Amino acid sequence: LKPCQLPDNSSSVLFHIAMMDLSPPADSIPSVKLEVHIALTKGKFLTMGFLLLALLISLPALDALSLLGNANYAFWGEALLPEGLLLVSALLIVCFFFSTEAVFVGSRPPPAHALPNFVMVISLFVTLLALSLVLVAMPILQRAEEVRNDIRFLCSSSERSRGLQQFYIRALDLRRGDRCSDRYSVEECDGYEAEEPFADYLKTVERTFRCSGFCYTPPQEPSLLSSATMMQAHLGNSTDGADPRSLSLLLLASYERESDLYPPPLYSDANYQVSCDGAIVADIQDVTVNIGTQLWRSGLTLIGLSVLMGLSNWPSTAGCS
Repeated sequence: LKPCQLPDNSSSVLFHIAMMDLSPPADSIPSVKLEVHIALTKGKFLTMGFLLLALLISLPALDALSLLGNANYAFWGEALLPEGLLLVSALLIVCFFFSTEAVFVGSRPPPAHALPNFVMVISLFVTLLALSLVLVAMPILQRAEEVRNDIRFLCSSSERSRGLQQFYIRALDLRRGDRCSDRYSVEECDGYEAEEPFADYLKTVERTFRCSGFCYTPPQEPSLLSSATMMQAHLGNSTDGADPRSLSLLLLASYERESDLYPPPLYSDANYQVSCDGAIVADIQDVTVNIGTQLWRSGLTLIGLSVLMGLSNWPSTAGCS
């Protein structure tokens, strides 16, 4: 053969070489498994957990402080419930710190288990917070409903409202006396005795809602309309021969009967046209019931969130990649 020359059958040889499987066997190729792990150090674990728990606890804590600062809830409700919620919130933060120490110092998990452990710990504390919210909301709502019914329907016979009504009636009788009606407050009158906690509560309610009267039943007298009808019948549908003095006396008597619908306030000389018991019921609905409902719904939402977090973490705990 001459240099750089191929035999005649070179084309068939090159074809067979090209068709040969020159790749190595599949068993001899090393398998490469790509895994991505989020590195969570102890500091990041604590920071993320504290921020998440603080975000979830902030709203219930503000609601608890609002209840403690509400005069109606402080008088009618149980202060132990919002105080207990604040205490549980603080304990959850402290327990999370010790749980982090146990995870990173005691067990010393590999880096691949850092994120599943974080989800598991956060799910546990979210569940505890949710149960606390539900357990606090239920007695708050029940107590608010009982107080509203006692004030509206059982004011003079209920154990909760009877003492307050009796104190108010005694103070009102003193207020309407000749020696006290021209004073600014019943506190300036002789014979007044401040019975706690009723006196401070009524004073706060009057000044906050600008109202007067608690479980007060006005005298059954003819109204202004019926008085005007009697006047018209008495004057014969004409004022030509009417005595102006008689007309003034009738109007004055009718006005006095109308003013009895709202008794004079005990702790001011104003002329409020709002009943305090109605204002109290409205405030209980606006504050206590709304906060209790919000705590209840927040607790149910957090329970659902913890369930979703547990389900999302289940493949990792089962050993799936």
